[in-house]
Amino acid sequence: MEKEKLIEGKGITVRFTNYTDGKRSIKTVLEDLDIDIYKGEILGLAGESGSGKSTLAKALLGIVPLASGTIETKTKSPQMIFQDPYSSLNPAKKISWIMEEPLKLKTSLSRTERRDRVSSMLKEVGLSDEFMIRKPSELSGGQRQRICIGTALMQEPEFIIADEPVSALDVTVQAQVLDLMGRLQDEKGFTVLFISHDLRTMYNFCDRIMILKDGKIAETGIPSELYRNPKHPYTKKLLESAGIRKNETV
Repeated sequence: MEKEKLIEGKGITVRFTNYTDGKRSIKTVLEDLDIDIYKGEILGLAGESGSGKSTLAKALLGIVPLASGTIETKTKSPQMIFQDPYSSLNPAKKISWIMEEPLKLKTSLSRTERRDRVSSMLKEVGLSDEFMIRKPSELSGGQRQRICIGTALMQEPEFIIADEPVSALDVTVQAQVLDLMGRLQDEKGFTVLFISHDLRTMYNFCDRIMILKDGKIAETGIPSELYRNPKHPYTKKLLESAGIRKNETV
């Protein structure tokens, strides 16, 4: 059975204009990308810093304009989970306010119904109702990221972009947050674009992995094939830099 495409991008090109010493220059960040993201999958996006990963994420969300190409999407209310959970939460507001805000903007639920939804979501991300009255500064890094995940899910999105969502956490907490994301994705069936530098984590977490180099797709495949038989020299280099040898069981 053919998988259903949730997002289809053809010929995606993004360029930024720079001005240095009064001189105008054009930098091509993404060039002529074709990308398919299938409903219900976790697609990993890997590549070194500056390869265009975050720009592609913003292009898919419509935050940055395309110089050329098209992006067709069949999803509603896409959401993003950021690398730094503290900077993405309003430090002046309580958690109940933060998590209710998407419902205020997009639904006609009453205050009581919104609070009930927040309470239910807190339980889903492994936190109790007492967190409603706390502020982000009173939470640990792992707890903040759980709040970010819960807030992203309040509108029941079909598509989530997770941009380095665990890189700011210590190793033990990383595993807990990834387990949480995997469980919620399995239960709710939303699609994830998972951006990361950690190729070992991606092997166990992602259904497919796309390697991005200098704004172009170097290689795409399922982890077991991509890691054991990389075809592009850049993919081989990334795996070697992560200490992953060919045919190694990750």
